[in-house]
Amino acid sequence: MAFTIKIRAQLLPKGVKFKEGEVVDWGKKSLKEKSETELKINLVEELKIIPNDIFKHLRVSLGEQVEAQQILAEKKSFFKKGVFKSPQAALVRGIDHLEGTLTLSIEKVVEVPFALEATYAGKEKETLLFKVKEGMEIVITAGVDTSFGGFCSYLEKVPEINLENCENRVVLTKTEDIMDQAKISALSPVALVSYKADYQPMGTPLLLVEKKEDWHKLFAEKYQLCLYLMGQKTIYFYNP
Repeated sequence: MAFTIKIRAQLLPKGVKFKEGEVVDWGKKSLKEKSETELKINLVEELKIIPNDIFKHLRVSLGEQVEAQQILAEKKSFFKKGVFKSPQAALVRGIDHLEGTLTLSIEKVVEVPFALEATYAGKEKETLLFKVKEGMEIVITAGVDTSFGGFCSYLEKVPEINLENCENRVVLTKTEDIMDQAKISALSPVALVSYKADYQPMGTPLLLVEKKEDWHKLFAEKYQLCLYLMGQKTIYFYNP
C-alpha cells in the first residue's frame, strides 16, 4: 500500500518543478537553507555616547545592507576618534534612540544533507505530495530548525558504532549511554534519532521519538530512508 510524504514547497530550492508521475531520486543532495539572527549593538557603551545623540554618530540608515567591517557609527573628539564596524555583512534592522542601540539582521546560508526517493503525485495548495512504497510518520518530542534527509542506520549494539554505519547517515541508536551517543555524533552523521538521550550533540540534529511503540516498530521495520522537515513535530521513515 502506497504511503504519501508531504513537503512544503518553500522548503525546496526555488525553480524546482516536477511533473506528475515523475520519479525523484535525490540519493545524495544538499539543500541551501537560510536562517536569520539578530545582533543588538549598544553604541552607548561602545562609543561612550548619549542615547539621544545616536543619529549624530551613525554612518548607516535603517534598512541599509552593510558589508563586513563597514563603519556603522563614529565618534570624533578633540583627542581621538572612535569607530564601530559591522562584524559581518548584515541588514540594519533597527535603531533605538532611547536606548542608543543598533540592531543588525544577519542572514546565514548553510547546506544541509537531503535525500528523497519517491514519485511525485501532485500538489495541494503549497504542499507537494510524493508517493513511496511504504512508510511511517512518527511523532517526536520537539522539532529542530533545519531540514534533513538520508539513508538510515539502525544500531542495536555498541560494536555497531563505526564510521561506515554513521558517516552521512541518519543514525537510530538503542544505546542511551552518553559516551556512546557522543561517539556517534563525532562520526559525522546526518542526524541522530533516539528514544532517550542525555547527550546534546553540537551541530548534529537530535530528534527523540515520543512513543515507545513507534520506536520499537522502527527497529522492526528498518525503513531505508528518513526525511525531516524544518520545525515539524513529526518525521518520515520510508522505503522508496
